[in-house]
Order: sequence, then structure tokens, then C-alpha cells
Amino acid sequence: MEHYKLEFPTSFILGKQDFLKSQIFISKKTLLENGYSISNPGKTNEKEKIALFSEGFNTDDINQIYYEIYANKLSATQESFYTVVLEFNSEEKLNINMRIVDEAGLYYPSYFTTDKYLIIIGCEDRNLLENISNFYTEKVGAQYYYPKKQQ
Repeated sequence: MEHYKLEFPTSFILGKQDFLKSQIFISKKTLLENGYSISNPGKTNEKEKIALFSEGFNTDDINQIYYEIYANKLSATQESFYTVVLEFNSEEKLNINMRIVDEAGLYYPSYFTTDKYLIIIGCEDRNLLENISNFYTEKVGAQYYYPKKQQ
């Protein structure tokens, strides 16, 4: 299997992909109006901000996060999708935290893992989701995480 040299956050930045032509970053002003005092895109190791994006994972196990929040150009104040990359302290800590997903058995948002990184994609547009998923699969070797419903 091909091994990917991952650099955080550089390896995870979507950049100017063709499938993003109709998307723009949601503005800091819109985020502020919705109660979020964050830059977009952003990277942080502040536990309070990590908690906003960590979906209930143990923030002590997370070193830092990188996120991008998008809106469709036609409705610039409405979120259309987001990606969040959580860098865990270790692959073991990532695997332990994934039990939360298994217990919930969720399929939204979508989860992808590679090394000690968890990529969370919140997107309801199936074509866009497929393009984003393919991007991360091809660029960083991420694997879709199938929730394992606990018995």
C-alpha cells in the first residue's frame, strides 16, 4: 500500500478543486452572527474551540484541528458543507474515540480515518460528498469509517 506523508494541516486543505466552484468559505461575519468567534478556514489547538467541532470526542486526546466551512455562492449565509480534521495524540487514541461513533451508529456526518487523523465531512449533497470523499481518499489515503453498531 502506498504510504502518504501527512503534514497538518497542509495535506488536508481542499484548495481550489473543480468541485468547489459553486462554493465559498462562509464569512466570519456570518459565523459571528451564529455565535462562533472563529476564523474560516481555521486551525486551532484551543480546547474550547476544539470542543465546538469534536462531536463529543475526548478533547484531551486531540492535539489540534483544522476546519473549512462552506456556503453555496447563491446563498452565502447558509452552510452547505464542512470538513473538520482532528489530529489525535496517537492512532490508539483515535481508535478509542471512534467508539462514540460506533455507539451512535451514525452515517451523518461521514467519517474518514488515516494514521492519527479523523476527517469529518458534513455534507448532504451526495455528488459533493462523493467528490470530497474521493479527494481525501486519493490525496491522504483516508478510509471511510463504517460505524459498527454496538449490540
